[in-house]
Amino acid sequence: MCLSCEPPIADEILGYLAVHPDAQDTLEGIVEWWLLEQKIAVQTPRVRDALAGLVAEGLIIERPAGGSRGGHAHKRQYEYVICVSGGADVRLESRGELTTVALRRPGRTLYLPAGYWRDLVGFAPGTVIAMLAAEPFDEDDYIRDYDAFVRWEAGAP
Repeated sequence: MCLSCEPPIADEILGYLAVHPDAQDTLEGIVEWWLLEQKIAVQTPRVRDALAGLVAEGLIIERPAGGSRGGHAHKRQYEYVICVSGGADVRLESRGELTTVALRRPGRTLYLPAGYWRDLVGFAPGTVIAMLAAEPFDEDDYIRDYDAFVRWEAGAP
């Protein structure tokens, strides 16, 4: 046994070789491919469990692929919509103009000012979208009915 090797890395290399007994590679190849594959294999169940816990606690919302979310506007609050993984489209409406913004790669971020009706649609499998709000939750800031949104934009009560 290699006395100078860190046990977790040595275990990851041996784990890879257990699945691929004929594997051979350079140092760079082992780091880039073997260890990455082992990390993905080990982390996937942990991430799945963490996401399930966050859903159970109501901290994040799970949507099926192709599903939608949103269907509201904010009177005062602005938000940032961030694609963490996967992808979705954000359909926006303001003053009768419709726009669709594709958030189809991790890191893609949309600044969303107040006064826009929004729907997140077309979720790809495994999509995680983070919403960062400027203010704490305030139900009075929401417009959840589309007809009420159109009246609000027109200045009607």
